[in-house]
Amino acid sequence: MTDPMIETCEAAPEAGGTRQQWPEDPIEMMNEMMREQANQLNVLFNDMLEVSVQAFKEAPLTAQPYLRLALRANANARSSMEAIARAYRARAISERMAATAKK
Repeated sequence: MTDPMIETCEAAPEAGGTRQQWPEDPIEMMNEMMREQANQLNVLFNDMLEVSVQAFKEAPLTAQPYLRLALRANANARSSMEAIARAYRARAISERMAATAKK
């Protein structure tokens, strides 16, 4: 069996390659980082789930640690998305308060 973690790894962009441009707004920058984190955790969840399925076929007792890692990655991805939602709600509230203060 080949190692699925090695198969899914991609090299980082080279120094002269294209890099993601971060927004100037700190809240948007945080949201972008949290989105990227959630995406990577989702990839990790899917990889660990696949590894646990393969391990379960070969030796059922060895699948449990992989499945726990998958579930932990899934929970952390959910937490990242909740942090993004909280940041958007806080921004909307502060914008509404600023708009009512101007009136």
